[in-house]
Amino acid sequence: MVIIRLIEALRARPRLLRSLCFGLLGVFALWDALVLDKSHAHTAFEKLPGWWSLFGVAACAAIIVFAKWLGHRGVSQGEDYYE
Repeated sequence: MVIIRLIEALRARPRLLRSLCFGLLGVFALWDALVLDKSHAHTAFEKLPGWWSLFGVAACAAIIVFAKWLGHRGVSQGEDYYE
């Protein structure tokens, strides 16, 4: 299948994948800065160019860090847990 080959190709090239992700983030930030209407923004942050793109990246990073912390603190057990 095409999608499987695409995933395998991207896994073999992590720098390319990282560049594509940052490029897509830049495209979204430019779209937000140049195209979207900000006249009905509710807060001052919403008027900043690329605010929601950066907020999304920060929120995803926070979710990942919290999930890893929760996994280490509560889910994972020591090797001698069942002994």
